[in-house]
Amino acid sequence: MYVPLEEMPPQARVWVYMCDRTWEDGEVEQISFAIRPFLDEWTAHQRTLKSSYAIFYNRFLIIAVDEEVNAASGCSIDKSVSFIKSIEQRLNCNMMNRMLFAYKKGDQVIVAEKDDFGRLVDAGLITDETLVFDNLVDTVHALNHRWEVPFVRSWHKVLVG
Repeated sequence: MYVPLEEMPPQARVWVYMCDRTWEDGEVEQISFAIRPFLDEWTAHQRTLKSSYAIFYNRFLIIAVDEEVNAASGCSIDKSVSFIKSIEQRLNCNMMNRMLFAYKKGDQVIVAEKDDFGRLVDAGLITDETLVFDNLVDTVHALNHRWEVPFVRSWHKVLVG
């Protein structure tokens, strides 16, 4: 059962999928058109999941589940991954590459492979103040408060800094 992301509780579980490229506006519409019916029918052990989604920066797809209502199971998570893979195929993109890092340059979201990201840090093009995206956030609260953070306060700093 779909509900708007703003109506999800802070402890609701989230998954962040980042595309390796920016989606065109028409592609964002395609995703929205496909995901609403998926979420309306999404279940875990024949129990409806209270779920939501959001698309940010024409690059990030966020899926959320209120596990206080019904918890996502392994099978239901597999269904969501299959859904993501269908989006990848339909739009010829990659949303499962966890070795891509995203950061902001002005209003623009830039994505770099891990090694390239490290080189940008070494070259001083990514500084302690550069906003990076922590796609490992796992709750709505974390999404709202720790998804976009300065590089100096991110796990990215430990990994490549």
